[in-house]
Amino acid sequence: MAVGLSFPILSIDPCHYCDARGLAWTQMLALTGAARRWEPRRLRLRIFSAAGRIVRGRRIRLRIAARWPWASQITASIARLHALEPI
Repeated sequence: MAVGLSFPILSIDPCHYCDARGLAWTQMLALTGAARRWEPRRLRLRIFSAAGRIVRGRRIRLRIAARWPWASQITASIARLHALEPI
C-alpha cells in the first residue's frame, strides 16, 4: 500500500471557483512556473482530476496518492493558498 500525501481542505464554497475569473485568480495565486500558464483543459486533466479521499477526523483532510505525477504541485498550491492572508 502506497503512502499518500495528506493536507487540510480549504473551507471555501466550491461554487465560488466555478467561473473563469475565479479559476484564473486561483491559478495565479497558487501555481508557479509553467503551470501558471496552463489552459483550463490542462488544469482539469492534471490538477482537478486527481483521485483523492476525504478523511474526517479532528480536521477534514484530502488524501492524494503520492504516485500521482502532479501530487507535489497540488500540495504546494494548497499550502500557498493556506498561507494567504484574509482580506
